[in-house]
Amino acid sequence: MNNLSDSTHLQAVYDISNAISSHLDLDEVLKAVMDVATKVLEVEASSLVTIDENNGDLLFHIAEGEKAKVIKQIRMKAGEGIVGAVIETQEPIVVNDVSKDTRFFKGADKSSGFVTKSIL
Repeated sequence: MNNLSDSTHLQAVYDISNAISSHLDLDEVLKAVMDVATKVLEVEASSLVTIDENNGDLLFHIAEGEKAKVIKQIRMKAGEGIVGAVIETQEPIVVNDVSKDTRFFKGADKSSGFVTKSIL
C-alpha cells in the first residue's frame, strides 16, 4: 500500500459521505463504501464479512475483485480464519504474509482460485 496523501484521504471521506447520502439501501451503501476502500487502498480485492444471525456463520456479504461472485458463496464457521479472530477480539489485524499465519482460512482461496497474500 502506498502512503496516502491528505487529498486522497479527503477524497475518500467525500466519496463515502456521498455514497451514504445518495443511497437508502444498506447494501448499496456498503457496496459504495467498499468500492471507495478498494480504490483508496489500491488493493486487488476486498470483502466485508457479516454474521448470519441464525447460526453464527460468517458470510462474505460484499466482495470486490475478479473472484467476487465465487467469494460471496463461501461461508465460514464462527471464529474461523483471520476475520473470525477479528470478530472475536474486536481488534483489527494486519497480516502481511498469510502463508505464515495459522489463522488464515485457505478455503476461500481454494474455492475461488484467488491467491491471498495479505489481509487487513
